[in-house]
Amino acid sequence: MAAFRETAPFGIYDQLMVELRREDPGTFKKFLRMPTEMYDTMLGRFVIAS
Repeated sequence: MAAFRETAPFGIYDQLMVELRREDPGTFKKFLRMPTEMYDTMLGRFVIAS
């Protein structure tokens, strides 16, 4: 189980987002109900505070 956590530290949802965007942009848009450009814009507005 530790090996899986090392290769997938962000989880299934993050893996799904990466794979849908890369392999099937149409399904990515249907899943999120927005174009990838809008998703990127919204994502860019979040600031991660440490």
